[in-house]
Amino acid sequence: MNDAPNSPFRVGQRYENRKGIYEVIAISGDALEIRMDSGEVVRTSAVFQAKILRNMEKEMADAVAKKRGTSPKSFGEFFRGLGLSDFSNDVTGTHWRSREQLGGAVTRLLEVREPFNSWSIYGRPEVHWGSVARYALNHPSLQAKLFAKINPTQLLCGLYVERSDKRADNEDDWIRFLAWCENGENLRWLHQVMRSNSAVITNPYQEWPDLSFNGTIEPTEDGFSWSLNGDNTVFARDDLPGVLRSLPANLWLNLVLGRFISRDAAIAEQARIASSIAEWFNTLLLVYQNEPMVD
Repeated sequence: MNDAPNSPFRVGQRYENRKGIYEVIAISGDALEIRMDSGEVVRTSAVFQAKILRNMEKEMADAVAKKRGTSPKSFGEFFRGLGLSDFSNDVTGTHWRSREQLGGAVTRLLEVREPFNSWSIYGRPEVHWGSVARYALNHPSLQAKLFAKINPTQLLCGLYVERSDKRADNEDDWIRFLAWCENGENLRWLHQVMRSNSAVITNPYQEWPDLSFNGTIEPTEDGFSWSLNGDNTVFARDDLPGVLRSLPANLWLNLVLGRFISRDAAIAEQARIASSIAEWFNTLLLVYQNEPMVD
């Protein structure tokens, strides 16, 4: 079974429909065999899937033309909450990440002045949210983004900033984040917000080797405490930018300014979990958009 010459689809490539991301594993004429990110294998029509792609693009374009920040009506249409089976280290059998589920439900609640969208990450129990214009740039992994990740015991959501281990790669969003933190008013606001929301600075991939940042930085009454491998390093609030700048530049950096929500608490909220996540994201938009704190 080979690629169809007039089809937008190619074997081995990934696309997205209303249920989420999928990989094309076989093509025969109009017959398309796809593997959903949840592991489900589906036989479908290439013409039908191409129509879905076009419709999704048109819905977003129409929403953008109508009003900046507006989302298509289908976003979050089927989200009713998270279930016990969603709390896993993989995505097999899950559907929560799609734009008709949690991804879209949160997008609709963001208080933004520009079009935002959600992207489920293939093979990972996580969703990214960001400005359509910014996320579409080269190397979306290096763009700052809003982020949610699930594991067997909890959900982590917040602002995610990455930096490559190669100096030649784009570091603009990392540099902007550091510069924002170096403003005294911004840093005082950030410290207060972290304390009032039980938020931390952490690496969502602690199990990965050779990363620039590991452990967890928590706010204290007048500073921060960095817990790493059983040791605690306490430093003043105004030292945070220097601590972040001192992280090794030759290793990949993953940093989330986030809140943890326990599995049971997230499930108990049912569909309201989308509102809880969106409320936290709306607080963090100030940082994402690099806007100064104004009293």
